[in-house]
Amino acid sequence: MSFKAAIGTLIRKQPSILRMKTPRAKSILAPPDFTLRLARSVQDLSIYKQVCKEQGWLLGKHDLELFYATDPTGYYIGYLQDQPVSITSFVKYGRGQLTIIGMFGVLQKFQNKGFMSVIRNVIANKSCDENNCLFGFAIPEKEEIFVKNFDMYTAWVDYEFTFKAKEAAYVLNDPLQSIALDLYQEPDFGKLLRYDSEVFNQPRRGFLETLVSLPSCTSIVASIPGSGEIVGYCAIRETTDDEVSYFSPWFANDVNIAQALLKKAALFACERNDKIKFKSIMPGINEDGIGLVQMFSPLQVDKHIRLCIGNIPESVTNNSKKRVFGISSPCLG
Repeated sequence: MSFKAAIGTLIRKQPSILRMKTPRAKSILAPPDFTLRLARSVQDLSIYKQVCKEQGWLLGKHDLELFYATDPTGYYIGYLQDQPVSITSFVKYGRGQLTIIGMFGVLQKFQNKGFMSVIRNVIANKSCDENNCLFGFAIPEKEEIFVKNFDMYTAWVDYEFTFKAKEAAYVLNDPLQSIALDLYQEPDFGKLLRYDSEVFNQPRRGFLETLVSLPSCTSIVASIPGSGEIVGYCAIRETTDDEVSYFSPWFANDVNIAQALLKKAALFACERNDKIKFKSIMPGINEDGIGLVQMFSPLQVDKHIRLCIGNIPESVTNNSKKRVFGISSPCLG
């Protein structure tokens, strides 16, 4: 089966968005000596790196700073006595109307010790408000576990593409002359924040301020010459693997602007390392974006299940998702 046909099949298999009752918190007795505590600083998140290393999950060089700045109250560390053994994140946006369960991990030698019941109870307590919507991510093999243990349902599917930046740079058409593509400049922050808030459907100043200032991140802004209206932006985030960068977020008003941003970013990255590969996670609803990626040959395509507790706001399911060509991160939404 061709790549295009395979992706088409995956898209057609996406389930319809369901509506289910929000689960009620359960009274569960914690296992002895295991407690969840709020992380007080980014230094407390060292357990995050440990879990990612064990699981083979790739982190951006400064992802922990980015994650913590987005919501400093969103990270719970599980301690067995005084030893950190687990990490769970609940990144909140707005007044808590939207929450992302981004990280859920236990160190391997402490798994199957009964910690799940404590974490499940915390999740249930955080999702009791029927006005809130809580999202999580899972690979297909773990979908059933999350649905069963956390009363989640499948909302939609995302696809993670890994591809050579060099191939994208030379296969894609030249950028539109009617669009200006520039490296981020500090005076643009107000406009960029408004644009990001509009596409993401929630303001996230802490995230954006940190993203554009990270030494391992390059942000590119697409705008209309003259008016300066922002019509898209993207970020290249270096990872702990010198030959892989996250290409995220990647927002654009249409596929032509998205293509222009990708080509600009790919050329920029290849000037530093012509072997660099990009990773980007795209909502399955964005068929134009998937068609764009089909113009070259991704090295790998992975399926991610977007799970949900509560009712999905209409603003999240409407046309704005078609402007998301690459989500910010599974941990941030």
